[in-house]
Amino acid sequence: MDAPEPRPGRTVPLEVWVPAVYAVVSALWIAFSDDLLQALAPDPGSARRWAVLKAWAFVAATALLFHHGLRYALAARRADAARLARVERRARTLVDSSPDGILILEGLEVTFANAAAARLLGAATAEALVGLPVLQLLDPTEHALVTERAALIRDGQVFPPAPGRLMRRLDGGGVRVSVAVSRMEEGPGAPLQVSLRDASEAWRLQQEVGRITLALRMLGAVNEALVRVGSEGELMAEVCRLAVEVGRYRLAWIGFAAQEGGQAIQVAAVHGAELGAVEALGLRWGGGEEPAGPAVAALRSGRPVVVPDLAVHPSTAPRRESHAAMGLRSAMALPIAAGGSRQGVLALYGNAPDAFDAAVTPLLGQLADDLAFGLVALATRAALAEERGFLQAILESASVLVAVADGEGRLVRVNPELERLTGWSRGELLGQKAGLRLMPPDLAPRFEAEHQALRSGPFPAVYTSELLTRAGERRPVEWTVTPLRSASGQPSHLLGIGRDVTDQRRAEERLRESSEQLRALAGRLRTVREDEQTRVARDLHDELGQLLTGLKMDLRWMENRLEELPPGERVSALLDRTVAASELADQTVASVQRIAAELRPGALDRLGLVPALRQEARAFERRTGIACRLRVDDAAPESPPEVATALYRICQEALTNVSRHAGAGQVEVALVLGRGQLVLTVTDDGRGLEAVAAGPEALGLLGMTERASQLGGTVTFGRGPDGGTVVTARLPVAGGARA
Repeated sequence: MDAPEPRPGRTVPLEVWVPAVYAVVSALWIAFSDDLLQALAPDPGSARRWAVLKAWAFVAATALLFHHGLRYALAARRADAARLARVERRARTLVDSSPDGILILEGLEVTFANAAAARLLGAATAEALVGLPVLQLLDPTEHALVTERAALIRDGQVFPPAPGRLMRRLDGGGVRVSVAVSRMEEGPGAPLQVSLRDASEAWRLQQEVGRITLALRMLGAVNEALVRVGSEGELMAEVCRLAVEVGRYRLAWIGFAAQEGGQAIQVAAVHGAELGAVEALGLRWGGGEEPAGPAVAALRSGRPVVVPDLAVHPSTAPRRESHAAMGLRSAMALPIAAGGSRQGVLALYGNAPDAFDAAVTPLLGQLADDLAFGLVALATRAALAEERGFLQAILESASVLVAVADGEGRLVRVNPELERLTGWSRGELLGQKAGLRLMPPDLAPRFEAEHQALRSGPFPAVYTSELLTRAGERRPVEWTVTPLRSASGQPSHLLGIGRDVTDQRRAEERLRESSEQLRALAGRLRTVREDEQTRVARDLHDELGQLLTGLKMDLRWMENRLEELPPGERVSALLDRTVAASELADQTVASVQRIAAELRPGALDRLGLVPALRQEARAFERRTGIACRLRVDDAAPESPPEVATALYRICQEALTNVSRHAGAGQVEVALVLGRGQLVLTVTDDGRGLEAVAAGPEALGLLGMTERASQLGGTVTFGRGPDGGTVVTARLPVAGGARA
């Protein structure tokens, strides 16, 4: 029978209880077997037989005891072996199904590998890894470190897991792994267990987070630089420096398309290399079949260009030696719109492949945008500073008065001309209310009210006020006020540009006095001329007319006497000449009458204004063939001689203009009374007043105006409702009898 299998819960080891049982049985046998033998065999013969039997019995008991002990020991060993096999199967299953790769090293040679390690290291089976030196599976850069640490671990030192170790796959690739190493037993030369976990994604994320962190730091530093720097060159140099020192890029440079002389990029700032080395990276295009570098491609396309690996990219073939010599492995070029037609590029180079992944390129794009904004802002700031300098120079040198007041009317800026005119210094004017410092006391309240009203418009506002100088002199100034608006569009200040019109006022006064004198002189000359014309007309009519009448009578007498003489050749000739002289005398009398009437119509002095106008209308129609109709208001009073003369001359000049320029078919002359004024209107249906308004004939219009103005009246010129010209003269007249 097989011995029962020991229960798993037994605590006394076999090597303890078997000797113990043997010792107890042997002691009992020795102690009691002799006494039992004497009792059973009192005689010596039987005693010997019983002694032999006792010995064999002891041997049998001992053999039986050892038989049971051995059966039990073998059963226990078989049970332990079965348990060990189960544990080994479970352990192997666990190792084979583990997602982590497991290697066992003796020395630096692989003696065991699981399936996960085979998959991780690119082996067809786990057995393909057994027997390989572990250094063959490591990147050469890791050999020295791994050898050193393996020895230290066997000596009992403990190291934390090493993340991101680069191992070489059997298929030629590489993989980043997290490595944990421990010794499997005590003592020198103990085997090592190596746990491998794929850390490629973690490594990628770690590198990506690192690049993003560096890019964010660089972006923040650049934004701080945008606030600090004061020029474009300083900003570009600082951006390149920050890209290398903070962003950890190998090289950074900024360039702009050449404005003249060809297709090339001119480098404006660089950090990480010499300028000559940068110019060897391909900054020209259009000169041959050589492919353009990333900077040129970005500048020409207007889009960012990324080269993940400069060592293998087709476009970098002509410059790979330069890249390798400078330690450049990847590149990114970003276009910069620096305002107007100025186009630039920011070029960044990394010292490892894939330094510009999808996570970091948007941040670098933001960096390029910030740089472009900064360049535009600095250019704008420089332009504003230049413009401010121009405006300040204009303000300082302007010959007009310039003052800027805030919403409360306090002066915040004045120019030297205002200081010179008023006698107040800039320090005495700034911060003071303009109404209290510059206005006379009697005008200050009104100025404050006008200042508040000006803030609501309309603009520009033009008005004239008086300035009070330090010496107490009041000087008239013509101001043009416009608002200066804040960012919200609301007026924040008022800009006043003033012109001292003191001299102009004096000149205007002198001109007015001169004009009045000239007007009086012109009126006097017209009166003298009218008197002279009246005298000449009277002399022509009275004296020359009488002489011509006498001459005509004598010629008529001679004609009658010659007709009474006997006919003859001489008499006939003398008679013909006498008749011709008589006819010439008639023509001379008619001419004298016409000239006298033109110089001074007798009807005006003898009969009054209305008959003279009627006579003039008939003469105009007869002379020009233009129909002329006179319309007179029955209520029109008799006018004073000077008024009658003025109205008659105005009518005469208006009819002359119609005959010369209007091309009219008919004319109407009207004389009416309205509101204490005699109103004379001459209306034609011609082409209008524009024909003579700008020509020499305009002097006639001015003469009409002056005639009326001298008597306190007016003359206006306009267009009729159906075209043509309307001349209207209004002269004040007192009521009286009919004209």
